[in-house]
Order: sequence, then structure tokens, then C-alpha cells
Amino acid sequence: APLFSPAPSPPRQYGSPVYAALLPFYAAAIVLWGSYFLMLWQRRRAELQVAWGVKHFEPRSFERPQFQCWHNKSTGEQRYYPEWRRLAKRALSLLVTLLQTVFLVF
Repeated sequence: APLFSPAPSPPRQYGSPVYAALLPFYAAAIVLWGSYFLMLWQRRRAELQVAWGVKHFEPRSFERPQFQCWHNKSTGEQRYYPEWRRLAKRALSLLVTLLQTVFLVF
């Protein structure tokens, strides 16, 4: 069927009996690969922590109510992130998400 067809197309049957038989093996392979990849990344992270001398560093993230702006290190002037830019980025993200949802459903 063409990409933009005026008539609705019947529901598609995804795959064949062979596809249906191989799907559980594919899913298991993805789970095993993901677990192996995570294990390798944790090992690599530990190597980098030792190499960079931050083995006992505990990252902490918390909001600082006293934060107001960034300071330009060379001039010392204050820089603010514009609210209109923050709202524009959120609106664009929402628009992209909605378009993807529409294309997925229809």
C-alpha cells in the first residue's frame, strides 16, 4: 500500500511462522547481550575510575536554592538561561513526541 493511501488498509500480519518461532530466541539474545554489555561497561567504568583517581568519588546531585545564574569566567558578568528558550525547547520536544505518537498509531 502507498504511504499515504486514502482508503484504510487491512491490519498487517507481521512475519511468518518461521518469524514467530525465532522471535523468542531473538528476545533472549537481546536480553543476554544487554546483560553482557552492562557487565563490560561496569568493568570499564571501574578501570577509568582507577586511572583517573576518582575511585572513591560519590556523585551527589542536589538542588541549590541559592543558584541564580552562571558567571563568565573571563569577564565576571552574569549569564542567565532565557526562559523563552527553555519553553521553546520544551514545546519542540512535545511537538516531536506528539508527531511520533501520531505516526505510530496511524
